[in-house]
Amino acid sequence: MGQDVFISYSSSDLAIAETLHKCLVEAGFNVWFDKARLQPGCDWHKEIEQGCENSRVVLALLTPHWKLSEWTRYETYGAEAVIPLVVEGDWKDVSTPPLTQYQNLSIPIASASNADWQRLFSSIRDLCSRETPVKENGVLRLRFHPAKHFVGREKDLNEIHEKLFVNPTAALTQGHVQAIAAMGGVGKTTLARQYAEKFWRCYPQMFWVDFRLGLETEFAAIHDILRPEAVYAALSTADKAGWLKYEFNQSDNRARRLLILDNAEDEESVLEWIPKTGNCHTLITSRFTGWSTGIDTYRVWVLEPEPARALLLQRSGRAETSEEHHAADALANKLEYLPLALEQAAAYVAAQAPGWGFAEYLELYEANEQEFLAEQTPGATEYPDSVYLTWRATIDKLPQGARAILRLHAFMASTPTPVAMFVKGADYIVKEARLIARELRLLVDADINKKAGEIAVRRWIAALASYSMAKLETGDSFSVHGLVHAVEWHAMGKKSTGVLKRATDLFLSYAEVPSWQPESRKMWEVLLPHATRLATTRQELGRPSAIDILDRTCRAHEERGDFQAAILFAREQLILTELEFGPENPGTLESVHVLGVLLRQAGDYTASELLFRRAVEGRGRVLGVEHPDTLASINSLVVLLHHKGDYSAAEPLSKRTLESQERLLGPEHPDTLTSVGNMAALLAGKGDSDAAEIMYRRALVGRERVLGIEHPGTLTALSNLAWHLSKVHNYAAAEPMCRRALESRERVLGPEHPHTLVSLNNLVALLNALGDYEAAEPLCRRGLDARERVLGFEHPETLISVNTLAKLLHFRREYTEAEVLFRRALEARERVLGHDHPDTRWTASNLSLLLDDRVS
Repeated sequence: MGQDVFISYSSSDLAIAETLHKCLVEAGFNVWFDKARLQPGCDWHKEIEQGCENSRVVLALLTPHWKLSEWTRYETYGAEAVIPLVVEGDWKDVSTPPLTQYQNLSIPIASASNADWQRLFSSIRDLCSRETPVKENGVLRLRFHPAKHFVGREKDLNEIHEKLFVNPTAALTQGHVQAIAAMGGVGKTTLARQYAEKFWRCYPQMFWVDFRLGLETEFAAIHDILRPEAVYAALSTADKAGWLKYEFNQSDNRARRLLILDNAEDEESVLEWIPKTGNCHTLITSRFTGWSTGIDTYRVWVLEPEPARALLLQRSGRAETSEEHHAADALANKLEYLPLALEQAAAYVAAQAPGWGFAEYLELYEANEQEFLAEQTPGATEYPDSVYLTWRATIDKLPQGARAILRLHAFMASTPTPVAMFVKGADYIVKEARLIARELRLLVDADINKKAGEIAVRRWIAALASYSMAKLETGDSFSVHGLVHAVEWHAMGKKSTGVLKRATDLFLSYAEVPSWQPESRKMWEVLLPHATRLATTRQELGRPSAIDILDRTCRAHEERGDFQAAILFAREQLILTELEFGPENPGTLESVHVLGVLLRQAGDYTASELLFRRAVEGRGRVLGVEHPDTLASINSLVVLLHHKGDYSAAEPLSKRTLESQERLLGPEHPDTLTSVGNMAALLAGKGDSDAAEIMYRRALVGRERVLGIEHPGTLTALSNLAWHLSKVHNYAAAEPMCRRALESRERVLGPEHPHTLVSLNNLVALLNALGDYEAAEPLCRRGLDARERVLGFEHPETLISVNTLAKLLHFRREYTEAEVLFRRALEARERVLGHDHPDTRWTASNLSLLLDDRVS
């Protein structure tokens, strides 16, 4: 027996729903209410579906909670009649597009008057008194089974559905059309099939058309379903298809239909077949994205990490263990979350013995990538296509300029790439396009035969995006999926080395040498993944280009303050430079110097010293003892010796360097001012505070004048002077300098750059000295946490933060934690710096004072 009313509500609004249910029952209505109907152990999904189907009116309790629930929204789809009951919020905020066809009613359930209730009851009785519509038997022509393991696209299904119910665009008169656009392998067809499976209640008739089988043939087959009578059998295929086009455009009271046009090539091929009037909703799947404004486009990309893992585990039947989770995540990341590749991987794993899982598949895949990309595994839609074939067919249709961009991009990362890089490298694109035409024995495209400019390059990138081979990103950039890259590598074969060289030259022609300037730092945030990817090809690339790409990648990491990453590239660059030019070539010695600087910044003083001494000796022999590069290496050695606490060795070197630079370069040359700052630090270390302050101020004033007030070198001089003033108890002068240095470094370098953290620690030490422990402690803990994460637990600067926090806690009489930290700092400094280093002795003294205070 059917019910009069079905109550659709969010569980958060149960109290409101119970009040409504009570009032409806008292008024004599037969009500389907899940709290009264559902029994333990029942198939609640099926029961609710049947409740919706068997009820004359669905009452939707619209609140902000209702709209957030996928299930409550579903309950109103396909209903005979719906009364949207606005209980909380505004109609525009709590309703969904499919509800716009119904007149809504606003009733404050908790405070509703008798007139409010009578108005609702009258509306329900009126709808129930109407003749019960005859429910048509469903007419279906669908392909494939619904996906057994459908994950990560639920939000897409709802958005597509609601877009189909939005008022149609003027360009198509009254058509309801939605194109699902994505590159091959993303799951467009699976999504369309799942749409039909989920929203079948809305469509008594659903039809599937596969473009690959021919539109006239497919439309004629639907004609035969709708008109099976023998009298129509003799019609030609064209006449049958023509009748069906006419039928789908009729606007009388025919049942709502769903027409799925699968695998459309482009808009031109599909436009005449889209119903533009009538009660037909059309869903198109296509790799083509350049649809006109008359067809709304819903772009689909790869899965998110969590659904990708779920697909792998569910499809393969592997256990939900922590180990398999990690292995599945690593594999999904390698496959860049492409559903087709994930489906194939899961199917392969499922076919193996139970102990063989995703870690083993990933190892096998990395050794046999080309074979796996060519593997044909029927997926959710039963297409036996491989990843390789899925994309090669599309790539072969691209304009030659677009194909050239795709080929050159194959050696870069799958992260966003500036369009400007390819605009600047247009000549490389043209050259590559001509080579492609020659390989394929094709005529060269007309726009390749002339000098290409920005217009042509943007047109080629747009062509890539139009066929879903590239994704347009914010910031005037585009990206290409990593497996598209892999398909291109394997298609290139032996030609790949030449293409790699040209791709690297294109990149280098655009990517300026990294610097501290905000524009450069912003640019390299985008470029660094591409530089890193190109740097991994150094063995195939050849030494000169490899040296250049390693150098820029190293410097970009250094500017970010990521010294450990920079060291890896600097070591590789030094090896290649030495092989290419010899051990005492100036370029080799520059690489030695750079690596020494990085190792010093990373806290490896022993290795750093060896490199600086090699650079000093080599540059002195090759360039001369007073060459600026030689003096720069001496300066770096001075800093290193200072860090090691060896002031007696550092001081004569510092004096000699400063005198030479003042004579040869001038008193305000940046290198001279570096030596001035180094001498100031040595004087401060010796206890000559007044002389040190004079030198610190000279370094700051000179750098402000020569470099500017926010140059990193200037901020170093500012930070050093602030620290010195704090040490000599001139807190009034030190505090504004400390704060300015920190704020400027945060703005210029970033909040967690190692140099910024130096200024942060300086401010903490100053606040400690002023006794403002409440302000100091959170800053100190922030700095220590950042240094541990950025530099490591035993970096000398991390140990400075440990010691600073210990002193702060000592001042606050929190002796237990302070002692733990002092002991940590002391043990690590003894190990890293040695027992006789000034910092080690200082920590030992601090610990001793703490122990004395605890006793007293």
